[in-house]
Amino acid sequence: REIVLKLAQGGADIVVVDMNEELMAETAGMIKKLDRKVLTQKTDVLNSKDIEKMVQQTIATFGKLDIVVNNVGGSVLIKKTQQDEKQGAKKATPRNFRGILDIEDEDWDDMLRFNLTSVFYMAKHTIPHLIETRGKMVNLASKAARTGARLSGAHYVASKAGVVGLTKQLALELGQYGITCNAVAPGLTATDRFKTFLWGPKEEAERKEILKAVPLGRVGEPQDIANAVCFLASNKADYITGITVDVNGGWYIPC
Repeated sequence: REIVLKLAQGGADIVVVDMNEELMAETAGMIKKLDRKVLTQKTDVLNSKDIEKMVQQTIATFGKLDIVVNNVGGSVLIKKTQQDEKQGAKKATPRNFRGILDIEDEDWDDMLRFNLTSVFYMAKHTIPHLIETRGKMVNLASKAARTGARLSGAHYVASKAGVVGLTKQLALELGQYGITCNAVAPGLTATDRFKTFLWGPKEEAERKEILKAVPLGRVGEPQDIANAVCFLASNKADYITGITVDVNGGWYIPC
């Protein structure tokens, strides 16, 4: 949400894509207060046809496409398991595995589709329109793609490393059209999902121990990520492509 609000503050009209209509409506209301146009599209980003329809509606509404931000993904899969079904559970069991031996084949496939295939589908259907506007694409990766991770599993790390690789390839292929493609790799960031499933359950002592590895000594805020994304989506980054910007408080510092 912080990303679209920051883009709207910068003068962009927005297409909000999600499966949660209530959250989309809330976000749309915030964007309208910024005096920007907004279109909400309930879209399953794991369905190529769904994305294709969403893009068609975007063009029909706004006439063009300038910026694409791929911000779908996460390290926790929330999907009903067979055990949930047997027990008649109303809510799905969060699946966040740390060890490679704990990852089921289905979990591996689901995580890669969630974090990587969704980016491919979005790129596939938006690039023809970005060519027309010499537009920009920004993909959300993760610090885990750079270093591995202790708070999530191998399937998450591999999927986000794939996003970094895909970003580089897209930059190579699309530069001839004037399109830039970059990634942002957040570290610990206080999103709702992070606070609920990864940070909230930990004891204070464990949190402090984890933050010892972060030179700035704190968890990042969504606004920190939005600032980086919006810079890469702006004309200030016209000669920057194929890179991954690390926003992690110094937790990972590339050579």
